[in-house]
Amino acid sequence: MKANPGHINAIWQWLMPGYSRRENHPFLGYLLLFTVLAALLRIYRVGDAALWVDEIETLGMCFPIGGQGFWEQFLDDIQCPLYLASIWPLVHIHVSETMLRLPAIIAGVLAIPAFALLADKFVDRKSAIWATLLMAINPFHIWHSQDARGYSFIVLFSILSTLFFLRILERKFDRRTVVFYFLSSTAMVLSNLSGLFMILAQVCTAFWISPPADRRNRKAFLIAVALVGLCVSPWLYKSTQILAVDRLLPGHSIGTPLRAGSGMLP
Repeated sequence: MKANPGHINAIWQWLMPGYSRRENHPFLGYLLLFTVLAALLRIYRVGDAALWVDEIETLGMCFPIGGQGFWEQFLDDIQCPLYLASIWPLVHIHVSETMLRLPAIIAGVLAIPAFALLADKFVDRKSAIWATLLMAINPFHIWHSQDARGYSFIVLFSILSTLFFLRILERKFDRRTVVFYFLSSTAMVLSNLSGLFMILAQVCTAFWISPPADRRNRKAFLIAVALVGLCVSPWLYKSTQILAVDRLLPGHSIGTPLRAGSGMLP
């Protein structure tokens, strides 16, 4: 079954409003080139490095002691439950460093075209191309794209969340945009709870810095944020029972180390 060129053009116009296919042809070429480059850099020797402590914890949650199933482990993981869900079926097929890190690689590669679309909204086309290249060869992003944790996930979904958030601010009311914002923002928080800070920044922007052009979008945005909070509430509640948030208060006594005797100098 052949793809309908009209449908492809419609999708592209929705992704990149205001540009013709001819104008975007060089940009698409660079985007494809940098995505392939990013894939090669993130695949290269991915299985060579031994698992480090956090990756071992990720693997251990896939094979829990006590016979817990997927849902128990998924709800118990406050660090990166979405990553756990992505690797659960993979490591039960075959256990290896590469298999454990495969979802991180995929997310790291997908972040490149997503970042290109986002950069193109802030800077001119030439600067967006250079920014995308720098993202593709960024050593920190390559590192986390070969790390069996949720860091490459949160990079990808924070980019997508921001992209859809900007469309909510700029465009007329569009249910698809709000739905995609909800999905990407939920995935962002489930990749790492620090994604909540991104949502907080978006709320502040929408109400005090740059309100949506369409008033209906503000209500839809609030509903989407509330639904994100509802979806991630089990992990938020779990985190309040584990994280020592009071230690963030200035002048508060440090007390007993959270990981006493673990990785601490004598």
